Amino acid sequence: MKKRLRKEINPEKSNKMIYAVALGLALVVVALFVIFVDLRPASQETILARYSEQIRRFDGLLEVQILPDEGEIELVYDQLINDDFPRRIQVLLKSLSRELGDDEFRVTIYRNNRDHPVLRYRLKEGRVLR
Repeated sequence: MKKRLRKEINPEKSNKMIYAVALGLALVVVALFVIFVDLRPASQETILARYSEQIRRFDGLLEVQILPDEGEIELVYDQLINDDFPRRIQVLLKSLSRELGDDEFRVTIYRNNRDHPVLRYRLKEGRVLR
């Protein structure tokens, strides 16, 4: 009687079951990836709006002007409040340039007023150029 209850595992059926479970799991992972990850590239307006919010959080920033049609970004900061603004904003400009990709922007940074620019950058092909 013990021999009748004890069955051997058929390797062909076992392999088919392993493949079926792996395929099902792969389909579930792909479905979750499609649902939760947006694969479409963000538009330029979306990227600029997001970075505009991050730029406005800097202390000592007096004015932000982003002109996407002309490819210009102008920033005016108060030197007394935030003296290291150009150094800190450069880090943000690097990530902005990477996200913009092939779009080219000119960034001008002014100190205290719009009379004399302190720094000028070009965001081009994922790089920040002076």
